[in-house]
Amino acid sequence: MTDFGVSEQTVNDAAESCARRLAKWFGGAEEAAAAMEADPIAMMEIALDDFMKAQRVLTLKVHMNTRPFARQCAELLQAGGKLPA
Repeated sequence: MTDFGVSEQTVNDAAESCARRLAKWFGGAEEAAAAMEADPIAMMEIALDDFMKAQRVLTLKVHMNTRPFARQCAELLQAGGKLPA
């Protein structure tokens, strides 16, 4: 196994995001779990690819729209720092 120097928390956050995407695509956690059992590698590759695309889009939005992003961060902090699900 290769060590990429990524924290376990980072891996867990990415896995959780991928799991939420699968649940959304398949209409629920049980359906997503069934799809994962049928072809776990394909499902995680698809979800991880979608996760990475979303991260790139977010990065571009932040880079191109710094003021709205700063405003959203301030609103988040005022709301107690809770991220939307």
